[in-house]
Formats: sequence, C-alpha cells, structure tokens
Amino acid sequence: MNINLFRHLCVLLGLTIVLFTGIVQAQTNPIHPLFRVLDLNGVVVTESKAEFSANKTCGQCHDTTYINQHNSHFNTDVQLECVNCHLKDGKLDLATVRMEVDGTLVREDITIQSPTNNHCGQCHGIYHSGTTPLMLPDDFEQSPAGALTSLTGEILSSQKIADSYLNIRGKATLHYPWDIHLQRQVACVDCHTNPVQARNIKAATSGPNHLRNDPRQISTTERLQHPNHELVTIQCKTCHDPMVVHDQFPYKQRHLERLACQACHVPQLLGPAYQSVDQTVLTETGTAMIEYRSMENSRGTSLNARFIEGYTPYLFVQSDAVGDEKFSPFNVFTRWFWVSGSMKEPVSPEQLKPVFLENGTYRPSILSVFDQNKDGELTLKELRLDSDEKILFMKRQLQASGFENPEITGKLEVGKVHHGIVRGAGVARDCRFCHGEDSRMNREIKLASYLPGNVMPPMAESLTSQAELTVKTDGSLSLQRNLSGSGFYVLGTTKSRLVDRAGLLFLFLTCLVILGHGGYRFYSLKRYPPHHTNTSIVYMYTFYERLWHWTSALSILLLMFTGFEIHYSWNFSVLGIDRAVYLHNILAFIMIANAFLSLFYHLASAEIRQYFPRMKSFVTDTMAQIRYYTSGIFKGEPHPLQKTPDRKLNPLQQITYLVILNILLPTQVLTGLLMWGVERWPELSLAIGGLTWVAPIHTLCSWLFFSFVILHVYLTTTGHTVTSNIKAMIGGFDKVDVD
Repeated sequence: MNINLFRHLCVLLGLTIVLFTGIVQAQTNPIHPLFRVLDLNGVVVTESKAEFSANKTCGQCHDTTYINQHNSHFNTDVQLECVNCHLKDGKLDLATVRMEVDGTLVREDITIQSPTNNHCGQCHGIYHSGTTPLMLPDDFEQSPAGALTSLTGEILSSQKIADSYLNIRGKATLHYPWDIHLQRQVACVDCHTNPVQARNIKAATSGPNHLRNDPRQISTTERLQHPNHELVTIQCKTCHDPMVVHDQFPYKQRHLERLACQACHVPQLLGPAYQSVDQTVLTETGTAMIEYRSMENSRGTSLNARFIEGYTPYLFVQSDAVGDEKFSPFNVFTRWFWVSGSMKEPVSPEQLKPVFLENGTYRPSILSVFDQNKDGELTLKELRLDSDEKILFMKRQLQASGFENPEITGKLEVGKVHHGIVRGAGVARDCRFCHGEDSRMNREIKLASYLPGNVMPPMAESLTSQAELTVKTDGSLSLQRNLSGSGFYVLGTTKSRLVDRAGLLFLFLTCLVILGHGGYRFYSLKRYPPHHTNTSIVYMYTFYERLWHWTSALSILLLMFTGFEIHYSWNFSVLGIDRAVYLHNILAFIMIANAFLSLFYHLASAEIRQYFPRMKSFVTDTMAQIRYYTSGIFKGEPHPLQKTPDRKLNPLQQITYLVILNILLPTQVLTGLLMWGVERWPELSLAIGGLTWVAPIHTLCSWLFFSFVILHVYLTTTGHTVTSNIKAMIGGFDKVDVD
C-alpha cells in the first residue's frame, strides 16, 4: 500500500475517533460521580420498582431541602425537579436508562449538565435552534411554551426571520435574527444566573461584627452541597457600555436613565401575541377563544399560515431590577373566565370541556343556544356570551356540572418584553417613535373586540396612573393612554391641553385684532389719506443696536421654529426632532449671550433710559398714543409723540418691553435652562416639580412670544410708510417729523 495513502487513512481514522469521542462526551458527563437511583422512600428503584425521586436521588450528595427553599423554580405555582433542567432530555426514563444491580446509573447514561436553552425553552416560550426553518408547533395553544410566547409574542431563535416558515408581512426583507443574543451564542444561563454565594459571617462562630457577609465566596464543596438556585438577571450594562454609543440622543444620559434598552432594541414583535383570551367558551379543539394582536384571527387555519403583521410593544413606566423607574415595553391583553364557589376559584378549560364538547364535537345543547343561523356550525361571532340567554344557559350548565354560583370575571394582564433584541438598522431610531402625538406612548391599545358577558375587567394596578379603560360604541374594549399620570414628561408627547389652548386663543385674538385693525386702516386710506409733514433724516439706530436687534430677531424666530417642531414633531418635521433640539439649544445660548451683551451696552452707554417712561407726562403720553392707535391712525393723523435718538420708544412700547425683558424673557430663559440642565442638574428642576411644571410654563411663554412677534411686525408698518421702520432698523437712518 502506498505509504502516503496509509498516512491519510490513519489521520482520517484518528479524526473519526476524536469526533465520535466528542459526541459521546457531549452526551455523557465523565466527571459527575456515579450514584444510585432512589424512589420516594429512599429505596433503589431496581428493588422497589417504583418511580424514582429526584429529591432522594440527588439528596444523596446535595442538600435538596436547601435547594428547594432557595429555588426560583420551586414555589406554590411551579415545582421543577433537578432532572428537568440538569439532564439532557429533561427527564430520567427508567425504561431506557441502564443501571447496575445495586441501582447505580451507568456512566454512559449520566447526562447531567448545566441548563441549556432547550431546557429553558420547554417552559419559557418557543425556542428554536438549528437550520430547519422555524415553525410554530401544532400544539402551540395547548403547550406551556406557547402560552408564555403569547404573552408578548417573543420567539427565541438565532435564525433569520426571513428564513422562517411563518407568513410574515415583508418577510423577504427581514434579514436579521429573531434575537441577536442567540445568534451571538449567548445562552439563557449567561444572563439568568445564580447569585454569588458568600460566607455568612453571622452564622460563623467568629468574625468581625460589622460585616454581614464575607467578601470571599464559599468553597466549591459547600457550593455543590448548597447551591443557590434563586436566579438573578444581570443588567444590560454588565456587558454593554451604553454611554460609549447612542450619540444620536440629544440628552444621552437622560434617555438611558429613563428608557429600558428593550424600548428601542425591540421595535417590533412578530410572534403570536395575545390581545384577548375568552375562556368562558371553548372551540371544537377545546381551547379558549383567542384574538392575537399580531396576526390574522381566523378559526380552522394553522398559525403558521395566518398572516402576521407584528406589533410595536407598548411603553409603560415600571421599576427595573435596581429600583429605577423606566419606560419598558409591554404587551397588554384581557382574559375572561368563569369562577365558582365562595373562594371564586377559576374554572379551567379542562373543567369546561364536558360542558361544551362531547366526542370532540359541540354538544347539541350548545349548538341549540349558540348557533343563531342554525347551520350546524359556530362562527366567531356566534361563539361568544353576548346575550342574557347564553349567559343564563351557561350558568345552569355549570351548576349542573357541580360548580356553585358560577360567575364571569375579567382580568387585565401585562406581559413584559425582554427578548427579541435587534441591532443596527432594525433598532428604532426615529425620535418620533416616542416623541409625538401619535407616538407609542400615546397610542390607544385595543384589548378586545367584545366583552364576554358584558363584564368590564378591572384596571391592572401597575397601569392605574398611566391609562384608563374605555368601551367603544361598537362594543370593543380599548386602553386609553394617560402619560401625564405617570409623572413623566416626554417632549412632543406630553402636552398640557390647557396651556396649548390658552396660547392658541391668545394668538388667535392677537391675529384677529391685527386683521381688524389693519383691514380698517386699509379701508380708511380712501377717506383719510396720510398726513404729510416736514421730515428730516436722522441717524436713529447705532450699528450695535441694529446688530443686537437682528441677532435677537433671528434667534427668536429660529427658536420658535425649532420649538414648534419639538412640540409638534409628529405633525411638523423638517429638521428632525434630534437636530431641532440641538439647534434649539445652540440658538438659546446665542440669544442669552446677546441679551447679556445688550444689557451691558445699555447700562454702559446709559441707553437703558430708553425703556423707562417719563413719569411727569406718562399718563398724558400714554393716552395720546392709545388715541392714535384707536382713532388717529385711521384718519391719517401724524404720530402724537416725536421720535428722537434719545427717545425712540413711545410709552406703550416702553411698558411692553419692560414686561417682556423683566418677566417674560427671564421666565423663558430660566425654564429653558432647567429643561436643558435636567440631565446635568435634575434636582434643580425637581425642586419646582420637574418637567411636568417647567415644560408647560416654557411652552406658554413661547406662545406669548409668538403673539408678540406677530404684533411687533405689524406695528412696524405704522411708520411714515409701511416699510420705513424696517428700513431704519436695517440702515440706521429714519425719517422724523420736524413740525
């Protein structure tokens, strides 16, 4: 034989042995000690022939009493055994495993391991791995995993959404995984892990009295005997540093303090998500009547074939693991079911089956009451408790089956979204996603198309201050958002209707007065032409006065423009709210700097006296100016007060500027600084109620400034000509009366 061929065969044989050994090693635990399989009485199962007991079997080495007392998966509702999470298939089948005569499990059948994603997926939602296209199982609605998936619509898979078999809208373009963490080989136990166990100082015979726990961890032997199974969830910040990125946020730290990572990184969920669950009736398959939020609702069609549009999770305020209140994504849905007895015990679908079904079909008595068109089948609209006759019939049937005082009750349930993380282009980057009247924080949430038994479910306690239930005219149930009740103020979303209405009313009245006054001036020109007097050209405005004026005017106009986009970002978007915020802040500091320089100039040059009226003639001058604006201007009369470089403003202008410069502008600047500094000095804005009070005051001042600018522009047309005042402020020279 050729020596090279022999060498190649040897290498190939060696690789085969290594791969085969690796496969065996993956299934067999070579480290775990051999142990005997015991039953509930502590007798080896080879002798008793009884079912094995995980507590007795594992308790030979581990303190199972301690484990169960410190186990997140062992309580009144859930009681998982060791094998459910630590054996390869989640069970120990005595019919297939091999044991020695003394009941010792053979090495090859010891598959004890750390929990895998497959273990978690048995209960915590649909988990998919491998290259086979993802499909929902046929027993989805009956399985615990399907029920948990339906709480939010999360599907745990590393596969790209485009490669699945689900009928998803625009699936061909969804070239990203169901969850980026699973694609990056992050296992469930990497984030949901056991807490670090340290020595208990108080339990020790000696040790410093001021310490509660020893910073050193317990020994490996002690940890194996007393492992703490109270799983903790590590925070995103454990692995990610959000401050390094997220530069698109105008207020990065503020956003990261108030938003859960999932708020932007789970922009859409494409799995079946509950909208309503009606357990007061059953379908022919023995399941409740379910309306899915994210997919077409039709009976007799496979879930894999139903059209899925997906939905955007709803943001509500909730405290996270460390006690910080953040906007987190949720699904909200309703559930109705029967209760009976004095303790109001729920009637499960399994208990309801004998009432509804017989040999896999509806009982004749059910059809006689529910089948309104008498075609022998029940449609979606027929299979609901929407009449007194149906409700009374069901109560009698349940009473006949042994249920005392049956009643219908409703419940509003909230499912928090944790998974379905995306990155890159899939992340919600449009600021209007949250900031705007039609944002996900304001959007109405449909809960059910009807109310079984006309029973209104009580509001969930966690949502009481953030939303309220409303019944529509068509009988459907919705959740109306009320973000202001949460104590949070979101720019563009949270608005004070009273402030906006008051501001709009003031603006409307201002425009109405201008239109009336200007219209009557135009009408009066034919009867009373303008009065012509001798005039002279005077250098009225210095260069700095003009520079200050136009800098203020331009900054105020742009501030109003950007502020309007921030306040009405969903309806009015030119720059984008992020750019509008950046520009708004820059313009505000330009305006503030310009105001301080102007104050210095007016004080140093004594021009500040321009803003103070002459007290001796104040009343006479004011009345004369009022008579001119209300009467004389329509008759073509000249201005009652002569304009000079030493006296540029009439009394009405002086009063207006004193109010603006001493009340309106400082209030606007102060509230604006508090809003800008809410990330840097949050305690300052909190001292006066936070943004909930600061922002509406700032908005009201903006409306008043807007009205003033319009009125100011109109009054510039009351000079010798319509444009003379504007020209004077541009060139500095103005025409003044010499008579």
